Amino acid sequence: MGGFVPGGAQGIMLITADADADCAKLAAAGVEVSGPDELPWGRTAGFRDPDGNGWMLMTEKEGF
Repeated sequence: MGGFVPGGAQGIMLITADADADCAKLAAAGVEVSGPDELPWGRTAGFRDPDGNGWMLMTEKEGF
């Protein structure tokens, strides 16, 4: 696999049972987290890793 550059990956989605708890853990570890925000399909938050890649956390709403 080639062609990857640091910070080139954006919008990597991680599904979690509790976005709020995961955001709190990330923030406690010094990660700058945006959110979580309430959206029609669930709660989402975003953060970047040290290389600048963009990650999203999402807790899906039940039945969505």
